[in-house]
Amino acid sequence: MTETHLDALVVGAGFGGIHMLRSFLNIGLRCRAVDKYTDLGGTWHANRYPGVMSDSYSHMYRFTADRDDFLDASFTKNYLTRDEIVAYLNHVVDKNSLREHMQLSTEVLSAEWDDAAKRWRVPCSTGDVFVVKYLVTSLGLFGKNKLPDIPGLADGKFKGRVMHSAAWDRNYDIDGKRVGIIGSGSTGIQLTVASASKAKELHCFIRNPQYSVPAGIRDITPNEHRKINNSYDDIRRQIYESKTSSGFAEPSRSALSVSREEREQIFEDLWRLGGGFRFLWGGFSDIGLNLEANEEACIFLRKKILQIVRDPVKAKALLPREPYARRPPCDDGYYECFNRDNVHIVDIHAAPITQLEERGIRTADGVLHELDILALATGFEAVDGPYKALQNGIKGRGGKQLTEHWDSVGGASAYMGVFVSHFPNFFIVNGPQVPVANVPTAIEVQANFILDVLREQVAKGNSDTIEITPEIEAKWIASNNNIGAGMVANKVSSWTSGKIVTNGTTQSNGTAESNSKPPHNHFFLPGIKAYVALTEDIKANNYPGFVFS
Repeated sequence: MTETHLDALVVGAGFGGIHMLRSFLNIGLRCRAVDKYTDLGGTWHANRYPGVMSDSYSHMYRFTADRDDFLDASFTKNYLTRDEIVAYLNHVVDKNSLREHMQLSTEVLSAEWDDAAKRWRVPCSTGDVFVVKYLVTSLGLFGKNKLPDIPGLADGKFKGRVMHSAAWDRNYDIDGKRVGIIGSGSTGIQLTVASASKAKELHCFIRNPQYSVPAGIRDITPNEHRKINNSYDDIRRQIYESKTSSGFAEPSRSALSVSREEREQIFEDLWRLGGGFRFLWGGFSDIGLNLEANEEACIFLRKKILQIVRDPVKAKALLPREPYARRPPCDDGYYECFNRDNVHIVDIHAAPITQLEERGIRTADGVLHELDILALATGFEAVDGPYKALQNGIKGRGGKQLTEHWDSVGGASAYMGVFVSHFPNFFIVNGPQVPVANVPTAIEVQANFILDVLREQVAKGNSDTIEITPEIEAKWIASNNNIGAGMVANKVSSWTSGKIVTNGTTQSNGTAESNSKPPHNHFFLPGIKAYVALTEDIKANNYPGFVFS
């Protein structure tokens, strides 16, 4: 066992972990970042399935504080592939000489606060034990894979290959294979598009069809790239003056404030421009707030599906039965895939999956869908899943388990998306109640606030601990839940709002919905501008709810 004493330990080597490591080193802290994976990238290391790419614009899906780095960025299309994102993160690490402070293939087994020593003890799979003043976790929102509860799956009865989208074997060739995909969210949509032209047969098992809009993938010309670079100052200003920092205007008009003809034209323009977030936020202000406005978007999108998909049976199975209120997918020809003779829809809302057999999936109508490979685009145990996956958990004052604390307050929560009561000197980045916005920007504003709090700690005589009161935590949770209560997202089963249907196999194989958890909002919905304003207010009022001791 090797014991290493440092000022700080960062757990995670994706966007959040890399940025926090750089931030801590820049202020002179002795720091190391660890990650269980063999290479950096976090979520982007794990997700390597065919077709995986970002759905944020290329010039926005990066850290923007470094002007020279922004201007030197190299990208050829308006969205980045997974490999381009990992290459970018490697560039950031090498440019800032971070690699020597990183330790990969190192899984944190637990973390426990030692109140006498005022330090965190963090044992790892390698035998290392880190003893640190500050502990930062940047485990992401999607760290633990969710597997469907299908009879026969765990038994290994299927003689073909089974792969979760976040555990994809890139050496496996789907060309000429009979491919099955369970799941129709963003991942399932990307997998479908990537597989349709290669598979001998593609069987899409769909229970809750999603609304998807074109991504609008296109080349970025050298002239356009120059215009982006010349707009750097405007982009930086827009990032902090907008809600989502997504790189487009966020109008204040209501969908119901314009004529039907004008509304139809705005939707059509958004469809042609492309982008799920742009369609949701870039046309009207109330698609996610007002059911009537939301239904106008749904009418438009359902009409598009019926126009594109020629087979009426397939088209009907692809029509969503709920509001446009989940994380908004975008695609590179998803609905067009279903005009191919080799692409089939299995409606598991009408005929649920009953079991996985040697040769494929059996559905309730008695049909055996024969497969060579089954792809599980079934998502993740989001938000708190990565913390539940830690072998012995994170223990704060008095041995209090983080996940048990979250259960006691209604769900995964962190004041300002960072701090948890009873857990001193513990900071979460890109976790529960992070601003709902472009991820790198959300990480930047969280990191800026953490550094502000550390400077306040020094100003108060370099106190041993920083923590928040249960009262400010409860007020924060109630505020976020109240803000989210009116969202259309609460009308659907979604991890984003915390309203998750939990009835055995409901999430995966199409059985009827029966039980629900009450909504617990997982995001700070007012976004970046409001978050930054709130941090300024907290600083101006001498950090109410914080305890420096």
